Amino acid sequence: MGFGRDLRNSHEGLMKLQDWELKLLETVKRFMTLRVKSDKEYASLLLNISQQVDKHDNSSQIHYVSTVSKVTALSCIMG
Repeated sequence: MGFGRDLRNSHEGLMKLQDWELKLLETVKRFMTLRVKSDKEYASLLLNISQQVDKHDNSSQIHYVSTVSKVTALSCIMG
């Protein structure tokens, strides 16, 4: 009758579908792994830049305070 042949074709079709789904999941896994790695690198670089800016800001504030102190000291001496 044709039932056995149809069943065999259905089985092969299901196997192909499962193979395709496995390949898709492997691709998604690779993508997610790369995304996590990229996000970690981005966060690390952002932290590094933030720390450099903080150091620069702190040194600028110290320089400003130092300059103001010198001007104040000179005005006291001269005034």
